[in-house]
Amino acid sequence: MTRRALLVALLVVGVLTLLIVAGCREGAGTAGPGGTQPQMQAQGEQAKQPEAKGGKGEEKDEEGYVPTDKLKAQAAKGMESDDPQVQLKALQDLAKTLPEISGMDLKDAITEVIAVAKKSGNDEQVRAAAAGILASVMGSSQDASNAVVALAGDQSPKVREAVVRSLTNPAAGAVAAGLLAKLTKDPDPGVKAAAIESQSAMLATSTAPGAIGELIVQLGNPEGDASAQAAIRLIIKGGENFQSVLPYLVTAYGGSKSARQRTAIIEVVGLICMGTNPSQLAFAKQSHATHVQAVRLHPAVKEGLPVLVQGLGDPDPYVREAACQGLGYLGDDRAAAPLGKALRDPDPYVRKRAASALVLVPGQAAMAQLNDAALKDQDPDVRRYAVEAVGRIDDPTAVQILIAATKDPSEPVRRYAATELGRRQATEALDALIALCNDKDPDVRWQTVLAIGALQDKRATDALVSRLDDPSPEVANAAERALQRLGISKRKEKYLQPATESNG
Repeated sequence: MTRRALLVALLVVGVLTLLIVAGCREGAGTAGPGGTQPQMQAQGEQAKQPEAKGGKGEEKDEEGYVPTDKLKAQAAKGMESDDPQVQLKALQDLAKTLPEISGMDLKDAITEVIAVAKKSGNDEQVRAAAAGILASVMGSSQDASNAVVALAGDQSPKVREAVVRSLTNPAAGAVAAGLLAKLTKDPDPGVKAAAIESQSAMLATSTAPGAIGELIVQLGNPEGDASAQAAIRLIIKGGENFQSVLPYLVTAYGGSKSARQRTAIIEVVGLICMGTNPSQLAFAKQSHATHVQAVRLHPAVKEGLPVLVQGLGDPDPYVREAACQGLGYLGDDRAAAPLGKALRDPDPYVRKRAASALVLVPGQAAMAQLNDAALKDQDPDVRRYAVEAVGRIDDPTAVQILIAATKDPSEPVRRYAATELGRRQATEALDALIALCNDKDPDVRWQTVLAIGALQDKRATDALVSRLDDPSPEVANAAERALQRLGISKRKEKYLQPATESNG
């Protein structure tokens, strides 16, 4: 995995989190938080099954509700059939009534389901439906548990996956946990992925000692998407109550010998601790944001600061880079000095992340390092972020650094220097901005004209007039608006030459 792909995975986690919370996996449902009712849609094609042959359909009352007793009777009768479609419909009826069955009735129902699973022959849809029901009640029935163990070894991947997707309830006990652990190594990729997902879901809802630790062990696991699934569960759980997860992550980081795992731990810490912070709100205000939507409704969790700062000193550059990004999420001014030190890291990706983090961290404690990074760093991306960070610091030396950056060989650096000078309304930078009006890059000229317009200084009139004929329409329009802000309504007109008559 490339460095960029590893960090982009943070965004993917955000999207996957929404999908998993919503349960939006096509044709594959999971048991609910209590795990007591099997989701019969887990076997995708079952929802499309036609009505049982020869049947009259469910008897419904005037409001379309089928009474539980009638459903139970229909299910019992259907499971006596040898027709797979009838058996499948019967299992679906039983699934609807299962939460209301207990005692001897539940025992009888389990016996009937086991019998259907055994006599269904090669019909994998019926076995899969039976597996879903039995797996959901195996915690209260030894017979169901034994049957699930057998079905977990079924030759059909569809049946094995049905078992997996019903084993998310921690109450199912050690047998379920053992089956999931075994099926995470299943040769079928679909079964394997489902087992990893279900195992993570079970551990995330478990109150058993060590459950969080088992999830953390999966962080950095290169096998399938085990690491991503564990990260998602930890982020969700930590977002609800960071104290239930953060201390375990801190301990695990200190004891981990795997750079891959330490990177994943630091990424999870950063995502758990991110939230609104004063720097973020100030950044939005300075950027004239018209709409602000916080990723988290709660303030950033400052308790994650120590381990993230510790990560800046990690021997692995991937860990250091993730730590920089996490500190940017927190926006805590105590991170400014450590991030300033990271601006001298030998790895350019770490320096770039440190500079971008300082855009959101009050960085006056890192001003000396930002000066060097903005004007001397060999990587133009580092200089570009450092220039933006400098522009947002209330320091008397900032404007001179930005003026010097207007002569940078990199177009993005010059453009951001102009942007920040305009945002600061630095009139002492007028000469530098006027010189930048003739830049070869149209984006630089456009941002420069906008910056000059923000200064509203009539000494720039001639420079703005010269841009009215700019080959870039954006630059020309910006120059015209800037002149209007100065109270000057002026436009250079271009007159078309009269058309000559043809000789034909």
